[in-house]
Amino acid sequence: MNKIDLHKYFIECPFNYVIIRKSKIFPNYQINTDIDILANDMKNVIDYTMKFSKKYKDLKFNPIQRPSGHFHIDIHNLDGTLNLKLDFIFDVGVYKKIALDKKLFVNILKYKIKDLDGTYIPSNKYELLIRYLEYKENIDKRPDKIKHLNYIKDYPAGEKIVTELMKEYSI
Repeated sequence: MNKIDLHKYFIECPFNYVIIRKSKIFPNYQINTDIDILANDMKNVIDYTMKFSKKYKDLKFNPIQRPSGHFHIDIHNLDGTLNLKLDFIFDVGVYKKIALDKKLFVNILKYKIKDLDGTYIPSNKYELLIRYLEYKENIDKRPDKIKHLNYIKDYPAGEKIVTELMKEYSI
């Protein structure tokens, strides 16, 4: 059983966000995994999450800023094991291998879709582009990231959509 009410976390959050590659089991989650979130306001994310964490006396919420630009909130059980990681992206600068226009993230949030459960996800075309960026950024170190390229290839006109978006957002 999951300890964290993720549905409540996202429904009540005051910041603009999308859940990237949202799991089919959401709001449930697998222990010791992460949820990737694109958001627009780090201070608001930290303030809200730390306030939200006060409901959970059996968990420790630990915000971590990495020099790479990645920011995550590790949520540990009291025995020190990882329960869940909320992995936030605030800026296109986290992608080092491809130079991207900052308007990409603005548009992902602008054209987000409200999912059936009331949480927000990227539109299909932006989901494809994010998967492509994850593939390009990490394939050298993480061969399992080929799953993102396969997802794009399996999506109707996926490669064409990604090519068009890369032309629009590459700088």
